[in-house]
Amino acid sequence: MEQNKSGDVTLFSKEGKIFSSAVTTYKLHSKSLASELWDYNNKGQTWEYVYFLDEVKNHSIPYIEFNRAVGYADNYVIQGFNVLTPEKSKSVIKSFDLESEIFIEDITEETFEEVLKKLQSLEKADMEISSSRRLEQGFLKKILFGNKTIETCACCKNEFPVSYLITAHIKKRSHCYLDERKDKNVVMPMCKMGCDEIYEKGYISVFNGKFIDMSKTPNSAELQKYIDKVSNTDCDYYNQQTKSYFEWHYNHNK
Repeated sequence: MEQNKSGDVTLFSKEGKIFSSAVTTYKLHSKSLASELWDYNNKGQTWEYVYFLDEVKNHSIPYIEFNRAVGYADNYVIQGFNVLTPEKSKSVIKSFDLESEIFIEDITEETFEEVLKKLQSLEKADMEISSSRRLEQGFLKKILFGNKTIETCACCKNEFPVSYLITAHIKKRSHCYLDERKDKNVVMPMCKMGCDEIYEKGYISVFNGKFIDMSKTPNSAELQKYIDKVSNTDCDYYNQQTKSYFEWHYNHNK
């Protein structure tokens, strides 16, 4: 049964929304274990395949958003166990940031060389895209920092040289509409020492003007120490102009 293999992302749904996702790490076929765990149904069947999961994340994705990401009708209702095509899977993973942080796909040396050749052929186009994005970021960075050489991180409140700060989007850039991407209020300064990373990955968010711990996994003792240090502190960039962006980030990551 190859429908769900190591590295695959699994979504769990009920009551009109996808409430969780996880990455499959291992699969086991054991009728005896299954019967011990779940017994048998009224047809004398049990669930013989056991899947081990990691990177379990909470979500609140309405069916309609999922349906539009994969090209289904708005009123489609998720039922039973379904496997998406590679194209639909890529669309869902990109739309809802479901990429595994841990799993690395095994590839052969031949495949690796093919990928390098393909990347080389796309290099020119990629440089053009990167150049345009640098201009966009440069415009917002100029508004955010001006001619300052030192600025304060919005999260940990420590001062850093501007080169150690990110012009961080409050609402993820890939989800911003054009008018939002032009809004100077959509960004805030976040340090490269950890704050930008934990905000970007949804380990912290802002709720009612305060940074909060979103209880994301995977986690570690050292990472939790960092999160605890910035949690329950005021966010000086929370105001009427930025409120909707922070609300998006919180809802997207809760």
